[in-house]
Amino acid sequence: MRIGILLVLVAALPCVVGGQISWDKHVLSSEFNGAVGVYSIDLDNDGDIDIIGTSKLNDTIMWWENISNGFDWDPHIIDQSFDGAHSVYSADIDGDSDLDVVGAAYSAGTYAWWENLGGAQSWSQHLISSGHYGAISVCVADINDDGDNDVIGAARYENDICYWENENGDGSQWEQYTLDNNYLGAFCVHSIDIDNDNDNDILTAGLDEDVITWWENIGNENWIEHVIGDNYDGAHWVNAGDIDNDGDIDIVGAAVFSDMLTWWENENFGDQWIEHTITDNFNGASCIIIDYVDSDNNIDIVGAAEYANEVSWWKSIENGSDWIKYTIDDEFDFAYAVTSGDLDADGDTDIIGTAHDGNEIAYWEQKGSYLTIEIEPFGVPVVVPPAGGFIDFEVRIINTSGDLVWFSAWTTAELPNGNLISPVLLYNYLGIQAYSGWVTVASQGVPGFAPAGEYIYSASVGTFPTLTLSTDSFVFNKTGVAAYTGSAVYTWVGTGDWSQAGTGTATSHAPSRYSITPSYPNPFNPSTTVAVSLPEASELTVSVFNVTGQQVAELANGQFTAGQHNLTFDAQGLASGLYFIHATVPGQLNQVQKVMLVR
Repeated sequence: MRIGILLVLVAALPCVVGGQISWDKHVLSSEFNGAVGVYSIDLDNDGDIDIIGTSKLNDTIMWWENISNGFDWDPHIIDQSFDGAHSVYSADIDGDSDLDVVGAAYSAGTYAWWENLGGAQSWSQHLISSGHYGAISVCVADINDDGDNDVIGAARYENDICYWENENGDGSQWEQYTLDNNYLGAFCVHSIDIDNDNDNDILTAGLDEDVITWWENIGNENWIEHVIGDNYDGAHWVNAGDIDNDGDIDIVGAAVFSDMLTWWENENFGDQWIEHTITDNFNGASCIIIDYVDSDNNIDIVGAAEYANEVSWWKSIENGSDWIKYTIDDEFDFAYAVTSGDLDADGDTDIIGTAHDGNEIAYWEQKGSYLTIEIEPFGVPVVVPPAGGFIDFEVRIINTSGDLVWFSAWTTAELPNGNLISPVLLYNYLGIQAYSGWVTVASQGVPGFAPAGEYIYSASVGTFPTLTLSTDSFVFNKTGVAAYTGSAVYTWVGTGDWSQAGTGTATSHAPSRYSITPSYPNPFNPSTTVAVSLPEASELTVSVFNVTGQQVAELANGQFTAGQHNLTFDAQGLASGLYFIHATVPGQLNQVQKVMLVR
């Protein structure tokens, strides 16, 4: 059985933590000298996200082919003689339905595109324009609304912002238009429809001009210049998205000299802008992008800071009215640029970045919350009589990070009509040690006056009420309604001292579903334990494989009774590195976990 082959070029590093989300760092290359540009897209059209990067000091544009959902990466050279390769973008330039690559060469002062000759395995370079000393940024958009892709560029030392019209739609001929040839330190370009008039506008950042500008496209190669951020010291990066969820496009920027990340609220489709500071303490803020990092339907931001050597993300609170910072990596040497994409096809956002002085191009795989919660009622099905009663259940929380974690835990009850009672139980300032499991038993009172029908009872961990990291639930039924008498339960009262919960295995009762808990500790030395829950007697196989697909251990193989089974992987005698624990129950469970042995 082949689990996945990791190239020597790829290293999976121990987990780092940001925002009570855990991240595994993977280095694609540590010899990508002067790594600056990065872009993520399905370049070879095989259904997964690949990575393109530029090495300014090696004059190289490369792409890394994603194999096996991020388990393997195959590097390919696009060009090794693009002098001062700095910025990279990908789009269909020649209209043949595959993706080409566009780049800006800082030292050569040129913009070029590489024609994809098939499957992204062979490339042909075509010059777009030369004579733009310090060509530093490039993007692609249909500027003149003719159905083909044009190219926009910024040149730092030429101080120009230009775009090139794709005259024939096939990249064979380009017509240059200059927005500004005295835009001091022209540093970044981005294109999006700011004013909701169905054409693409242009956003620019001027490093020495200290300005963020919106260029309004009014058609026929005519533009209106709007200064959005003035006196924005060291304007380094610009991007855009609907930060406040009001249906229009807002602007975000990074200022390297003033250490600022900022967003400008779009009022009435560009008529007015309101400036909001995200942070003024991000030392050497060099890049800003937007994405849904924690999948809570609010747009978050991710930034890179050159002088802080840092990649971090900010969680949006109440549509950008407040922000909470979480650090992903603070040892990424001269962090220059970041982008994002779901590299491992697990439904969450991963972060990709370049470290100029560290010569690294790497990505951080989001592992989700490092706190997970499970609740199981005693006795299934759970039925509450009309007079009410108490439901006893067990709570299990697992911390897969390497730190002591403080958190909140709370429960909610969804009534048969869909309304919520929240929180029913609330416990703040609970602590759990690194790489630990945590277990307690609690009771929930269901009052007699509660309506009859089916309820969903949920337990969550996080920071109440702003951040939910993990939730689990079960269903119970109440068979009728009773007025209060001396024997009736009359409130949603709960019991159980969660603050005194301890480590250990859960008491034995049948789980409600097939599941495998995160292994802990992870990273580990020399052993780690994984728990498999079986709601009924089942044929269970749990095997461990190394990165070459070789089976190195078998933890289970045979018929197991219903309940939770704790299985230990003892790695004595095995080499440090990444291993894969594969658990299967025919027709019910097929799951792989990655664990890291660190000697």
